[in-house]
Amino acid sequence: MAKDKKIIIFSPTGIAIGAGLVFIFFVFLYFRGTSYATAKFLLHDEIFTARIADTDDKRTLGLSGTSGLGKNEAMVFKMPGLNRYSFWMKDMQYPLDILWLKGNTIVDMAPRVPPAPIGAPDDQIQKYTSRLDADIVVEVVSGTVDRLGVKIGDEIKDAQ
Repeated sequence: MAKDKKIIIFSPTGIAIGAGLVFIFFVFLYFRGTSYATAKFLLHDEIFTARIADTDDKRTLGLSGTSGLGKNEAMVFKMPGLNRYSFWMKDMQYPLDILWLKGNTIVDMAPRVPPAPIGAPDDQIQKYTSRLDADIVVEVVSGTVDRLGVKIGDEIKDAQ
């Protein structure tokens, strides 16, 4: 008994659709994780490597869901203008020191901010707000302010 041979013919439309689906798949893989630009800054003679949160999505996500920061790691939030910005510790697993800056000068800080209780309703999570207008907010590992003796009026310098 002879086997029937099947001939598969690819139409230009089918090829275009297939190529489009492959392209969409690779775009999805590329953008599925949030990627951050990094920068280095100097605080009290120590160099920190920071992830830069410079979009609404990145600022909203922040460090939520991460497992920790190294001693000289940070997140820098570039805000859209001068304002008194509030931060909370929702979905955080570790405490932070929060610094509010106007330009390169520290105008306020909240050291040793604890993570919000797991499962706490949003309206019961404490918010930390700068007492003065700021345009940059920096989060570093808890204890950095005490360890380095950071105080209001100190400057953060570019270390690139």
